[in-house]
Amino acid sequence: MALKQAVNAWASAESAEKAMRFEAAETVRWLEWAVRSYHSFLFGLALILFGAANVLRGPVRRPIGYLMALSGLCYLAQGWIIGTSGFSQANAIPTLLGIVVTVVWTV
Repeated sequence: MALKQAVNAWASAESAEKAMRFEAAETVRWLEWAVRSYHSFLFGLALILFGAANVLRGPVRRPIGYLMALSGLCYLAQGWIIGTSGFSQANAIPTLLGIVVTVVWTV
């Protein structure tokens, strides 16, 4: 929502203000990348830790724990990619794999 407001302000600004408004919108986008990267790192770490706990609990939970840890690694990869290059096409495979593996261990 903040990015939409910043872009709308840039689009409706007069020519003297356009550069300043564009820089503000760009700053909001970079902040979005940073927050999303941080979230993916922490979520991935949490999944890895919960996965390890399930692996240690016994043979019935072990496959779920491995899948949880795998989805955690996917989210760590997403966090790294978003942190270094933003929302790029390079993030498509880790995102898709993370979603699929998360759905599998959840079911």
